Amino acid sequence: RHDMALLLMARHKPQQAIALWQANLSEKSDDIPSLIGLGETLASENQSAAALKVLSVLVSKKPDYIGGRLEYAKVLKEAGKNDEAEAQLRAAQADEPDNPDVCESLADLVAMRGGPQSHSEALDLYQRALQHAGSHEKRNQIQRKIKLLSGRAA
Repeated sequence: RHDMALLLMARHKPQQAIALWQANLSEKSDDIPSLIGLGETLASENQSAAALKVLSVLVSKKPDYIGGRLEYAKVLKEAGKNDEAEAQLRAAQADEPDNPDVCESLADLVAMRGGPQSHSEALDLYQRALQHAGSHEKRNQIQRKIKLLSGRAA
């Protein structure tokens, strides 16, 4: 079913894929690939409440899966739960301190708080993300954020 759900996603049929992943999970509630697929698809379909439930289960069953923590933090942030999002990102950073996506996402949240201490921490996180960013596009994106944040402090 999981492979079929992925095929349905490739054919732009998310609702059918969601139904397959839900069927998988009704039989085996800890099926990690189904939790990942369902959580990410629900989030992309703006079904935030359902996505939060699935991603919470995913993170509890597979806490070392950084992609799950990142997605969960993103949905939490979109739901206005910034403190919970930050907690997820700090847990991810503890596992992978140099992960550029984690550092950038955490910097985005920290920068939103404002204040000199948050500003300094956000700049440090952006610098770490920049140092470990893999693509030229990613580096440019982070450099724009550093420039914007630096401009705010001036």
